[in-house]
Amino acid sequence: MTRLGTIWRSRRLTLLTSGVAALRGELLLRVGSIEDSQRELARAIELEPANLDARLAMARVALASGRRDEGRAALQAVTAAAPDNFSAQYYLGSAFAIERMYEDAFRCFDAAVRLRERSVPALYAFSSVALAMGLDDAAEEAMQMSMRLEFNPEAYRARAYAALGLRRDSA
Repeated sequence: MTRLGTIWRSRRLTLLTSGVAALRGELLLRVGSIEDSQRELARAIELEPANLDARLAMARVALASGRRDEGRAALQAVTAAAPDNFSAQYYLGSAFAIERMYEDAFRCFDAAVRLRERSVPALYAFSSVALAMGLDDAAEEAMQMSMRLEFNPEAYRARAYAALGLRRDSA
């Protein structure tokens, strides 16, 4: 085997190992095993620092651990590196929304919906943030679109509670 072939195989193995660790970390995050997730994601990032999926999941680990500033900053870095990444826009919007930074959240959810216009969660999140900002027409349009894509009567209840929490009783 040539030296170039050896280097290529080694790099491929590193990328594969990093991808597996990132996926394992994502799955552990989803089931709530934060420490194990962080360990796997750190391994993935060590192997491949440019692994956006691992960096995105690591930012979500920071948020889940209550380290909001760190998580938001990491999400902003991923979004800056990959502005066309739907997940980065969506999770950054969620981080802003949790902190009631609605203008920033609106911008992120708008980008997410533009990237994936049939995403029901993104449309619903866009609708909720638009409602918080008093953009009732945009909120209603996004809500109706999400209902056309996937009818879920519980979404109306959730929206009603969200509106009450925002003191938007008329909505």
